[in-house]
Amino acid sequence: MSYDLTALNAAARPAPLRPLRPTLAVLIYGEGPRAQLLKHPVHDQDEGYTLGAGAALSTRDRDGLVNYVCGHGLRWSSPHTLATGANAMCWWRPPGVQPLLFEAKYKAVESIARLSGRPVPHPGLVFYAQPGSLSVFAVRGAERPTSETPLMHAPFWNMFNTGQMCQGTVAYPQEITAATQDAWEAVFFSSHFTGASRTDKYMEWGSSYQELLEHALKLGVFPDEVLMPTKRTLAQYLGG
Repeated sequence: MSYDLTALNAAARPAPLRPLRPTLAVLIYGEGPRAQLLKHPVHDQDEGYTLGAGAALSTRDRDGLVNYVCGHGLRWSSPHTLATGANAMCWWRPPGVQPLLFEAKYKAVESIARLSGRPVPHPGLVFYAQPGSLSVFAVRGAERPTSETPLMHAPFWNMFNTGQMCQGTVAYPQEITAATQDAWEAVFFSSHFTGASRTDKYMEWGSSYQELLEHALKLGVFPDEVLMPTKRTLAQYLGG
């Protein structure tokens, strides 16, 4: 039996690659949080490729870009998950009780130590985790928040006016997934609350923080009426 080696070699030889022609370019203008993405059509002209006028990305463009970079990005959620992103997650904790650990850094408030480790009522809470950052807000009522739910300042010490937790020596979880929501909450509640990290008024309460917690203990629930609004809804906060 004879073989045509020329034909066999030709069949095994890969077909020449066809060069791909660019059709669209996405450019970043500026730096940091103010940076903008613009799309430019690419024109194939005699002198080479040139960029057309830039235009803002549509919602469809942004979704397509995310899907191209990250795949469809499907992630498991939990009943309390509110929103997810490639490197961020937002979820809700219903009103309930939770022990708080106090290690007051000021002598005037050191009596709060008597409440350390004691389950204290808290309002509904919204957590927002990003790499190296945890923000916490409060919400009124016991219903799951929606995009239009007003966010309130969280009634805790060690919080900045942006809602971000003062991290100190706390080590945040490495992963930001629905499976680690409890771990992020545990990090928050197991930290030692040492004092207010803000000087502005963030609660409608005329007495001390200790007296507020003792009042909540007496009521059996956290008094929502003392919560002050951040003047942003959940959707406005997540939208930046």
